[in-house]
Amino acid sequence: MADWIAIGTVVTGVVAAGAAVVQAWAALQAKLEAQKQQIEVNTELIKRLAEIEQIVNNRLAAIEQVVNNRQEKEIYTTIINDYELKHLQRLASSEPYLKYVKRDSFKQELRRLRTLGLIESYLNKHIGSMPREGNLRDYVKITERGQDYLEVISKRNQRNNKD
Repeated sequence: MADWIAIGTVVTGVVAAGAAVVQAWAALQAKLEAQKQQIEVNTELIKRLAEIEQIVNNRLAAIEQVVNNRQEKEIYTTIINDYELKHLQRLASSEPYLKYVKRDSFKQELRRLRTLGLIESYLNKHIGSMPREGNLRDYVKITERGQDYLEVISKRNQRNNKD
């Protein structure tokens, strides 16, 4: 009988140890599940922060573009003289024939407008080789940038007239 008691004691110890292992295992699984949930929460937070960062970057880029456009427009509104503006306006008009008389100042004004990207020469047509008189449309044309410039000037003038 003593053997049975010893065996019973051993079995009780093994069962108790097994129960402790099961409890430890359950605790580990619970801890693992909690960490898994925390990882999911952190992953969602990281995704949301990335979205917010993208939104902020987009807004900053938009603000920067607005600021740059305003600065560029302010610069443009004061960059060309009245004669250059007149040439640009004539090129933007629907008049088919734009008579010119070539003078040094006229060539300089056209070259300046071309340098600013507001007009461009036609292929194999050069401002320096223009005849003394002729149709300006045969040599240069207004660019999209030139059209935009005239639009900026027009809006500025409208704004100034309202003030």
